[in-house]
Amino acid sequence: MKFLNFFKIKIEKWLLANPNKTKLKKHLNKVAFILIVAAYLLPAPVWLSELLFWLAILIAIFGTYLNYKYK
Repeated sequence: MKFLNFFKIKIEKWLLANPNKTKLKKHLNKVAFILIVAAYLLPAPVWLSELLFWLAILIAIFGTYLNYKYK
């Protein structure tokens, strides 16, 4: 438990630096976009396409949360 708190504090300090937050948000947006494209264009089973789609939505929501929390 002590390790998780230490890890959380390190991440929060890292995110408080504006360039780091901008980089992370940019990378999260890229990953979400790639997952949405992959969900619709790759010939995959329906369950995998839906999984990729909802994973992209969750990543986008997480990026919005980070933007709101560390604004």
